[in-house]
Amino acid sequence: MKSVKELFSEQEIVAERARRVYVKISKDKLRDVVKKMVELHDGQVYLSCITGVDWIDRMEVAYNIWVLPESCNYTLKVDLPRDNPEITSISDIIPGALFHECEVYDLLGIVFKGNPILKKPFILPEGMKKEFPLRKDYKI
Repeated sequence: MKSVKELFSEQEIVAERARRVYVKISKDKLRDVVKKMVELHDGQVYLSCITGVDWIDRMEVAYNIWVLPESCNYTLKVDLPRDNPEITSISDIIPGALFHECEVYDLLGIVFKGNPILKKPFILPEGMKKEFPLRKDYKI
């Protein structure tokens, strides 16, 4: 059986431990990689979470995906420009991504194009429609 790890080049794998692989990929490659991960193991993948990080000079989205037959967690990290943090949704490939993407949008303002339920506010109070409280420049 082919390993998901074979989908990545040596430059993309930034760290590796037992049952854990960290990968840095471009936003243009993300959807293809996720599709191949699902296809390789007949859908036996589990998206545990999507997180966002504000690094001040850029935004980052991290997708934590368990590949069950390999018993391995892959963290796919994608850098986005801070002034236009936008990436295509993977919710059509892994439906469980819908709510994770909405939460990251609500808290950090990262737009997931193609997410059919993306709205603000999602988990925040109604009065925070234009605020992103997890951004470094958020004023309390």
